Amino acid sequence: MNIEQAFISIIGVVMIGSAISMILSRNMIMSILSMVLTFLAIATLFLTLDAQFLAIMQVIVYAGGIIVLFLFVIMLLNIEQVHHSIGTAKYKGILGAALGVAFLVEIAVVILSSAKGNESSLPAHAAQMGTVGFIGKVLYTSYLFPFEIVSLLLLAGIVGALFLATKKLD
Repeated sequence: MNIEQAFISIIGVVMIGSAISMILSRNMIMSILSMVLTFLAIATLFLTLDAQFLAIMQVIVYAGGIIVLFLFVIMLLNIEQVHHSIGTAKYKGILGAALGVAFLVEIAVVILSSAKGNESSLPAHAAQMGTVGFIGKVLYTSYLFPFEIVSLLLLAGIVGALFLATKKLD
């Protein structure tokens, strides 16, 4: 085992441990901090795969924006009231066990398929696919029209939000 494999293994253990901590934590703030650690570990794995753009987007969008949104929601809600209204359902244990078994079966299928050597061959330019330059080049050449349509939809959403947010001065 070389140093790169050891580093990836350590990051994988940290990622799995923080994901389990996120699920099992009773304190919502600690759960969110565990989620941030999971997102940062995923970004680190993206960096080891030479996908710098995906790593930066992982940190900015998920570890930045969505976590701040979660924290605002937790601070604005009355958490005790939410816990009392959830209650206990009998189907939660059965559903959790079924999802756990499905997850373990999925992991076994992935491990067995990779052990058989069913890996697809990578394209010649696979090392450059995660860079910002490659994504920008593809986005502004092959996908220019869908990119412009999405930008117009976002602009319409912003204008609609501003229209709804303003109060009428009567």
